[in-house]
Parts: sequence; structure tokens; C-alpha cells
Amino acid sequence: MRALPWLLILLLLGGVVAPAQADSRRDERLAQKADKRKDKLKKKIRTMRAIVLAEELDLDEDTAARLFPILNKYDDKFAALAAETVALRDAAAGAEASGDDRALDRAVDDMVANQRARWDLDEARFAEVRKVLEGSGKVLAVFQGHSHKNDYKEIGGIHYCTLFAMIEGSGAENNGFSTVRVRTDGTMSVTGFLKQKGYDWRAKKSRQE
Repeated sequence: MRALPWLLILLLLGGVVAPAQADSRRDERLAQKADKRKDKLKKKIRTMRAIVLAEELDLDEDTAARLFPILNKYDDKFAALAAETVALRDAAAGAEASGDDRALDRAVDDMVANQRARWDLDEARFAEVRKVLEGSGKVLAVFQGHSHKNDYKEIGGIHYCTLFAMIEGSGAENNGFSTVRVRTDGTMSVTGFLKQKGYDWRAKKSRQE
């Protein structure tokens, strides 16, 4: 009769372990499916980007073959840094919750290094992309936003214009927009409204010049 309780315990433990293992395998399969969906979506987005850029920039086959691998390469590097950022934030939150000041300091230092790595990666990506754009001879200007400030530089014969945000705050006086005119002689003008600056750009010099 004494063996009966032990038999019941073993049966109960077996009933606990088996579902736990099944749950682990199920979670692993779900994670694999999610990763496959993300990879499929990533490939679809990259394909759509390639089509739009090729059409809008009128890229020839050689230029496209040089540009898209660069974009894809940096997409993967930024994704790795983004994943690292999430892990570092979780580590910082855990250290703060546990009152581990040393671990929190390390996590903060690592987050600062991660941000610097993203800035450096941005610079490297821009430099590589600019070389392709300059080599194509077809790009007159690049308009960009997100930083929400007026800025302009001419690099390698291409105009780079950072536009002010259309909606920066309440009231029209805090916003900005513009129109762009490209003339047959290659000159361009940006007419700015509200907080957006205006520009007049000369024609791009030909390679013979």
C-alpha cells in the first residue's frame, strides 16, 4: 500500500512534465513560423522598394545592381542593432527594478554605444548610396525630412535638402511646406511657405565640364 502514493506522485509529475515539453515545442514552432512570416514580409518590402526606386529614379540595370545590395546590407545591420537596443532596454529595466546600480550603469553605457553605432552606420550607408547616385548622373536633388529642420548641402553635384515638418505643432505658423520647379535648363527652385526656406539652385555641371 505504501507504494501507491509514490505511484500517484510519479503519475502527477509525468502529467506536469509532458505538457510543459509540449508547450515548449509548440512555442518553438510558433516562433519559427513568425520568423518565416517576417522574412517573407521583409523580402516583399525590399522588392517593392526596388521597383519604386528603379522607376522613380529611372535607374539603369548597372546602377540598380549596385544600389539595392547596399540598401539590403544596411537594413540587416540596422535590424541587428535594433534587436540589441530592445535587449539593452530590458536589461536596464531589470537592473533598475532589482536595484543593481552597476548593472544599470553597464546597460546605459551599452545603450550609448549602440546609439553611436547606429549613427556611424547611418554615415557609412549615406556615403555608399551617394557614390551610386553620383555615378548614375541622373539625380538632381534629394529631398528628405524626419529631422524637422531646414538644411541644405550640395555634395558631389547633387542638392540635398532637408525639409521642415509639414505639421510641427498647433497653428499654421508652426508648420511648413514647399513647391519645387525643375526647369529645362537644369536649374531648380524651391518655394518655401511658412517655416520652410526657399532655394534657387544652379544647373548640375556635366561630366565634360
